[in-house]
Amino acid sequence: MNLQELGRHEEAIEMLQKALKSREEEKNLAGLADNFEWIGLNLQELGRHEEAIEMLKKALKSREEEKTWLDWLTILEWIGLNLQELAAIEEAIEMHQKASNQREEEKNLAGLADNLEWIG
Repeated sequence: MNLQELGRHEEAIEMLQKALKSREEEKNLAGLADNFEWIGLNLQELGRHEEAIEMLKKALKSREEEKTWLDWLTILEWIGLNLQELAAIEEAIEMHQKASNQREEEKNLAGLADNLEWIG
């Protein structure tokens, strides 16, 4: 069990930001993306959706650079969910539509259905 699972999100963010510094020094794209994702998800749990989106967009950029598309799609979905919480519905739909387009191209029918449900 970790701090996030215990609901201690502020402490989790503090630890993750320390880890982020090490990841930045070693220029580890996968590690950076992981840290940005986890910080974003903890911020999301705290209702700090704008900050969560900012972190998740950094994770998205790292995933694009390392070309890990499955994680990239998941991050798009998380950004969409945070945008929904901010009532930025058109932007949320856009994020889910990007993910839908990629899943359709990959013939990932289950993932496509999930994204279409969010849009609907």
